[in-house]
Amino acid sequence: MDSLQLSDRRIDELVAAFAVFGERLTDVTPGYRSAAEAALQPDDACQEAGSAAQQLAGCSCSGALLCEGSSLQANLVFDMPPGYPAAAAMRCHVTSPQLSRDATDTLSQQLQQQAEALQGAECLHELADALQQQLQQLEQHQQAQPAPSSQPQQCGAPSRSSGDGGSSRSSRSADVPVARLLLRLDHMRSKASYSRTIKQWAAELSLTGLLLFWQSLILILLEGCPADLAQYLYLARTVCVDVDASGRKCRERMMTVLEDSSSSSSRAGAGTGSSAAGCLSEAAHAGGDKVRGTVQPSTSLAGEEHITANSNLMGQTCGRAHAIYRVVEVADLEDVVQLLAPTHPHYTRAELLALLGRGKGP
Repeated sequence: MDSLQLSDRRIDELVAAFAVFGERLTDVTPGYRSAAEAALQPDDACQEAGSAAQQLAGCSCSGALLCEGSSLQANLVFDMPPGYPAAAAMRCHVTSPQLSRDATDTLSQQLQQQAEALQGAECLHELADALQQQLQQLEQHQQAQPAPSSQPQQCGAPSRSSGDGGSSRSSRSADVPVARLLLRLDHMRSKASYSRTIKQWAAELSLTGLLLFWQSLILILLEGCPADLAQYLYLARTVCVDVDASGRKCRERMMTVLEDSSSSSSRAGAGTGSSAAGCLSEAAHAGGDKVRGTVQPSTSLAGEEHITANSNLMGQTCGRAHAIYRVVEVADLEDVVQLLAPTHPHYTRAELLALLGRGKGP
């Protein structure tokens, strides 16, 4: 089977996957995503899909598929090499902030063995079904266990890195307290590409939180292991993530670290100082109540992902306020305050605004 036929089969599998899983299928290689979307359009777009198959001949395809049980979620991160499906097996691994490293390693090994056994046939759907069944079995096992005694919060499990062929990152203790990182960006010239990069890094490092847009304010709130947050900062400062005014790729040079809870200079509780660029200097104006710990339904929230009080986003998972990573665009400053409230329960509204450099408000 030649490379053109193989690329056609990969595109056809993605078309079926998008039809079944929809938005749960993310981070697909752009050329393949475009080809699959074109194939889903009316007949006029079929020629475009055929041309894309020729261009993609000999090219691999990667992506991530969110699989869910009743309460557990995990990402099936996959890579279709150029010989897939006829001459090469799909490569895959599992990431999840809700599972331990041992659990994700075991699931990754089982699914990779299944993928190799299925070489010669398309298997993304079968692997997704297998992972979902495994998550359901884990949920049943957890429900059968006695309630755990009070122990230190565990950091979210480290994921595998997609850049090293699926090898696991260096081991570390599971009993690591969850840390928090709050960043502010000056701008995004290439918003879609930049946002995808942040999402990819968050998935690879098992980080959860928010990419938050309000008017010109751009915030990145991440939760996870201190070592993973440090790795994120390293990537954010060294990898080309945006484009300059001339359209050339460039590194982020205007990112401000508002808060890093793993740093000794970070705020430890209410009434203490903060190193967030002196922003808390205006906290003397504070007089309001403490910020609520959950987000209330808001009619001012804009965009596709509305946040409500019972959203999974606010579920307590592995000591984190945010169970998953999301991109949120809001229409009101009060929504910004309430979205930050779960990770800042000891802050007053005025202190949160000061942390963001907003003083008393808009």
